[in-house]
Amino acid sequence: MKKTVLLIITVSLIFCNANSQITKGNWMVGGSGSFSTNNVSATQSQTTNIEIRPGIGYFIANKLAVGLKLSYISEDLSKFVQMTGSPGLTIHSLLIGPFARYYFLEPEKTVNFFAEANYSYGSYKSTGYYTISDGRSNDLSFALGSAIYFNSSVAIEFSLGYYSTHDITYGYNNNGLQMGIGFQIHLEK
Repeated sequence: MKKTVLLIITVSLIFCNANSQITKGNWMVGGSGSFSTNNVSATQSQTTNIEIRPGIGYFIANKLAVGLKLSYISEDLSKFVQMTGSPGLTIHSLLIGPFARYYFLEPEKTVNFFAEANYSYGSYKSTGYYTISDGRSNDLSFALGSAIYFNSSVAIEFSLGYYSTHDITYGYNNNGLQMGIGFQIHLEK
């Protein structure tokens, strides 16, 4: 039964005629969430990140949007904790910055592929092993993904990318692969 329902949904998405609004002059509002694990160069340890990124963009040309994203990141350095025997260490970051996204296929496609680049700058607060400390960081990320349109305005997105975060305060780098899922609403002008 489950396989039949999944097959019906898949076929419906493939043959559904959903024209997306990825043309010049339209707006894109939405966001994504991601989960990642990565290696921290300064501590030779592994972290787990959860990130929420709402954003708004404007299509300056057909298939090309630019905009602004806000990022909230929660990091758990439990592997670092195991190495040092110290109490837990968590870091909460809030960053903001521009993004650019390009869609590869024509607007009338139900499934479209995109590439996106983001830059963010902001601050963080860490608690635990180092008691409480504040700092500043910047983040650069690149992602490739697919958008599946339910209708002409709403899409679910899946992405895979690479990110690199530089801690300006303490000078360490944090980088890794990132998988994301999100929703976008495309508003017609």
